[in-house]
Amino acid sequence: TWAFLQYKPADNVKIDLGRMRMPLYLYSNTIQVGYTNPYLFLPNEVYRIVPFYNMNGITTIYQRPFGSSGWTLQTQPFFGQDSSQYDVVSGNGDTQLTDYDENNLVGSAVTISNAAMTFRGSYAHLDLTATNNASGDTLFSDGNTSFYSFGTKINLKQLLFSAEYAHRDVPKGVAELTGFYATVGVQLQKFLPTFTYAHLKTDNQDELDNNDEAAEAQESFTLALAYYLTDHIDLKASVADIHLMDGTNGMFSKDPGKANVWLYGFGVDAIF
Repeated sequence: TWAFLQYKPADNVKIDLGRMRMPLYLYSNTIQVGYTNPYLFLPNEVYRIVPFYNMNGITTIYQRPFGSSGWTLQTQPFFGQDSSQYDVVSGNGDTQLTDYDENNLVGSAVTISNAAMTFRGSYAHLDLTATNNASGDTLFSDGNTSFYSFGTKINLKQLLFSAEYAHRDVPKGVAELTGFYATVGVQLQKFLPTFTYAHLKTDNQDELDNNDEAAEAQESFTLALAYYLTDHIDLKASVADIHLMDGTNGMFSKDPGKANVWLYGFGVDAIF
């Protein structure tokens, strides 16, 4: 997942070369480090819009403070490629293992932040090729694909607010997705209760047929509680009410048999 060299030509410039996370989301760099965020599960309605997280390539991170205001600007242009493999569910419910080549991946993330607030935007473009793993048939080649997102995190005293909006444009036959979420929470000593609303829709659902990737549409309401046992360990529990929409199975690979699904979870995060 991580294997890169870093060179610092100046105090405010870093260049990474190798395998690394794509900086697409607020929590991209720590997407598998649960202690760094208030969620038991990061909101799938946004974080599964792009199903791959890594790239082989190069990125430059540049930081510049705005005088003595406490605000900092960070830009992170990147370029790379990767290969992935996923089970894709078609509109008729069939599942096929599909190989993806993500080539000429180019983009940038821009972040403006201070000690209490973070505002972030990102954009990426790539040439996407998909191949049926079983038959070897090419589903599409060098398909024009792009992604953009906007997000914010705000911590004011005990109050927490975070939100992200994301969208992907894809080749014909693939679901074009738009998702967003918003989270509010309050820090009560070692406890952090949060409420999250999230929404996902397929913008080109009318253009998809049964042989194409299945459309996805759902909204969810999630209550979660994090307890910070130590400076390195937390306990988390959550309950989510998921509403499937527009006649789809939402983000489930198969029909769950009901329009409303309850999802319960409990977990432990540790950093060391």
